[in-house]
Amino acid sequence: MATESFDIAEMSFRSPLHLGQESDGVETIEKICHSDTLFSAICHSWLRLYGEDNLGELLAAFWQAGEDDIEPPFCLSSAFPFITIEGKLVYYLPKPEIPPLNVDYEHPRRAEIDKKLKLLKDIDWITKEFFEAWAAVDKRTSKVEDSLSDLECHYDSVKAESESLDECMKTAIRPRVALDAVSRESRIFFFGVLRFMEGSGLYFLVKWRKADRVVWENKLKAVVKLLGETGLGGERSSGYGAFKPEWNSLEMRLPDRPETANGLITLSLWYPNKNDLTQGIELGQYNLVSRSGWASSPLLKRAYRRKVVTMFNEGSTVERAGVDPFGATRRRITGRLVNVTPERLIDEGGYGHRIYRYGFAFTLPALLPS
Repeated sequence: MATESFDIAEMSFRSPLHLGQESDGVETIEKICHSDTLFSAICHSWLRLYGEDNLGELLAAFWQAGEDDIEPPFCLSSAFPFITIEGKLVYYLPKPEIPPLNVDYEHPRRAEIDKKLKLLKDIDWITKEFFEAWAAVDKRTSKVEDSLSDLECHYDSVKAESESLDECMKTAIRPRVALDAVSRESRIFFFGVLRFMEGSGLYFLVKWRKADRVVWENKLKAVVKLLGETGLGGERSSGYGAFKPEWNSLEMRLPDRPETANGLITLSLWYPNKNDLTQGIELGQYNLVSRSGWASSPLLKRAYRRKVVTMFNEGSTVERAGVDPFGATRRRITGRLVNVTPERLIDEGGYGHRIYRYGFAFTLPALLPS
């Protein structure tokens, strides 16, 4: 397999983290910081550190990248869990939407293999090593019982690895009291938080457009440091979401000749641009997620409800068809920023600024079933 190195930012949280799921109840919680939430938080810290003009330059570069179907200045994955087991860092990634390997109906171990595959359906996260092995095995010809021995070992350890993650990243429900703005009557409500054991937290990957790395890298790292001090997620005014960032590199083992692999897996939310689903790109297996919520900014008079947008979830796959006989690079997917500025903000005279959601695709190559 080929090896590629990515910059990663590990976020070791010093206080509980509240990441609210898109629902009517604030007591729900997610165990992932989606790429659009992460980018929005970075933009808020960017504004505080470098000012409105410099943030405008950054957003303009991202907007133009989506319009021109080119790589953005840098591309962010969503933030995924990491834990420490016996002094070793274990990184988790979302389970790809890839069908399991073929199973021979007459194989003597069929019941055992089916049990492993059923267990796999019930989990959301797999280790980086399992992700690499699963993405690189040619599922067009391989079967579970004939696959690489290390891949079957990963199937065997799925339950234990999931339990280890649950032990290091626990959820809790916290009560809070709110006062009615008119009657001043109090009411109690509940919200969920994540608590991380020492040596665990969330991390995200970064891809750089080579020409822009020298322009934006130091600024991004400074912004992430400030974000760690001010907090990520909800309830920041109460001290939630504070973290210490540490930048490292993470090597990923990818399929041989990744530029000609027949599929891609997304590690971020993805909103296709006008060219993403043309020129040899076909949707594989995927999940869709609706993103909504409130937008707030120092440059707005008050909070506004953003337009709802539907995006492809992490772990979704696309197939890259039509490679030519000379091995030319297959189509990629890019994504774009999505304008979710509410009509009400526009109707009020355009005070403030436009509101965007981050929809660029962070992808890794994979071998998909035909």
